[in-house]
Amino acid sequence: MSEKKVVRRRKVRRKKKQKTIDKKIWMIIGGVIAGLVIVYLAISVFFMSHFYINTQINGKNFSGKNAAAVENYIKNQVADYKLTIIEQNNMTDAIEGSDISLVYKENSDIEDALKKQNAFLWPQAFFSKSSAEVTIEVGYDEAALESVQALNQEQTDPQSAYPKYDGNSFVVEPEVYGTKVDVDTFKAKVKDAITNFKSELNMMDEKCYAMPKYTSESPEVQKACDAMNNYLKASITYKMTNQNMVVNK
Repeated sequence: MSEKKVVRRRKVRRKKKQKTIDKKIWMIIGGVIAGLVIVYLAISVFFMSHFYINTQINGKNFSGKNAAAVENYIKNQVADYKLTIIEQNNMTDAIEGSDISLVYKENSDIEDALKKQNAFLWPQAFFSKSSAEVTIEVGYDEAALESVQALNQEQTDPQSAYPKYDGNSFVVEPEVYGTKVDVDTFKAKVKDAITNFKSELNMMDEKCYAMPKYTSESPEVQKACDAMNNYLKASITYKMTNQNMVVNK
């Protein structure tokens, strides 16, 4: 066999070998891509029924949880619910869920929030937080709220700030906050607290009491003080027969 034929055969074998190697490489690459696609689709299917990673619902983290898990959490919150009411002078009272026959009312908000997320865009959840606000509906016996301590104890009316003479000038006498409860506001705040499973309700901060009409920050009170202090600057001289009489502040 001539040397040229040998060289030619070697070249042919090398080409076949290279084609075989290339084929295997492409098969491996194709297999890896197919595997990644399968994993991606499998995770996408998972997120069709589960919330993204880094998902918060009404401020609570529910990463990777399904709607049933969210509802079970809410039901447990209802079962163990207790609202501490902070009154004037740091007095406290408590409303137990059982005291007001608190029950959870199911609705479609959680399922709707889940449907809004695009399951095929799950990778973005690793780079940003996702949040959802759902309406949590609860039922309770409003009449049972009448037994709350703040509504049954002796109540005092608030007093507005006013100009007070201190012997030298008029100064602002600060307002006095009473203990008279604004019942409508109180019940509305209690409902908001229960719906959002808040653990505390500060009646003063939430303005559940009847508020004084004017406070020491009210411009009307300071304006009245300024006007009355201007009157104090007046000096009237009455001319008398024997001696003039000066009437000052």
